[in-house]
Amino acid sequence: GGEVNDWNYKTEIYPDSYWHRVVHDEAILFVHAESSTGILRADHKHADLLSFVFYSSGKVIFSDPGRVEYTQSVAGLYGKSSAAHNTLYVNGLSPVSEGDNWFHPKYKSVDVNIKNSVSNSTSMFVIKHNGFDRLSGIIVNHERKFIIKKNSFHIEDYLTGKQCCHVELKFHFCPQISLDRINQNNFVLSSENMTLITDDQLEKVLTKGNFENPVSGLSASVYGIVEPCNTMTLTGKVELPTIIKTHLLRK
Repeated sequence: GGEVNDWNYKTEIYPDSYWHRVVHDEAILFVHAESSTGILRADHKHADLLSFVFYSSGKVIFSDPGRVEYTQSVAGLYGKSSAAHNTLYVNGLSPVSEGDNWFHPKYKSVDVNIKNSVSNSTSMFVIKHNGFDRLSGIIVNHERKFIIKKNSFHIEDYLTGKQCCHVELKFHFCPQISLDRINQNNFVLSSENMTLITDDQLEKVLTKGNFENPVSGLSASVYGIVEPCNTMTLTGKVELPTIIKTHLLRK
C-alpha cells in the first residue's frame, strides 16, 4: 500500500519531442503529435498524426502495425502511410500530406496543438490541427479527444463545418486480439473481456492479412516478420458538424 514511484505509473508529456504518454489506472496511451513546416528534409517519419497506441493491463489493444520492410513494395510503403495508423481521413485526405516531395511547403505544413488534463476519475488528451485546410471546396476543422477512465477508453472526433463530407477512420488491433461482431456497431474483444462500441453513422469493415492493394490487416512488430491483425475501417458520409464516438469498455 506504499507510494508507487515507478515511472511507468506516471503521465509524461514531452512537448519538445512530440511524444506523450498518458497513464490512468491500468491504462497507458501513447501519442505522437507533431507540427510540420512542410519544408523537405530527410527523415524516417511516418504519416501518423492523430494516431495512438493503447495498452490495458499491460497488453496492447490498439497498436501501431509497424513497417514490414523498407523497400518500395506495396507492403513496405503501407507501413509508413496514414492507412497503417489509427487515424482519420476526410474526403480521401489524411491529416498530413503524403504527397510527392515537390508539393509546396504551405500545402504540406500543419499546425498541431495539444492539451492534457488529469483528475482522479478521468485523463483526457486532446489534439487539434489544421491538416484538413488542404481540402478543396470545403472547410473542415478537426479535434480528437482521448478520454480514459477506470474501465473505459473513449475516442471522440469533433468535425466542424457546414457541408457533407466522406469520413474514414482506421483502427488497428494487436495480432493477438480477436474481434467478434455482436451486431452492426458492437464488437467483443473476447480475450480481453472488453466491448467495442462504434458510431452508428458509419459502416464497419474488418480486414485481416490482406497483402494486395489496398493493403490492410498486417502487423510487423519485428522487422521482416509479418503477422495478420484485425484492421477496422469505419467509412461513410456525414453531415457537419458532427462527433464520431468510439468506446472501449471493460466488462
